Amino acid sequence: VEELAPDVYEVEFSDDDGRPYAMLPVEAGKLMKLRHAPVAAR
Repeated sequence: VEELAPDVYEVEFSDDDGRPYAMLPVEAGKLMKLRHAPVAAR
């Protein structure tokens, strides 16, 4: 992910093997945080 402008990021989409198939600008409000492991409770 690279910041292109305030609240706009270039996101690279890749397959399960890590091969990129698209790079698109995405507004920050349309992004969601993905987690690959549980987050500890606070």
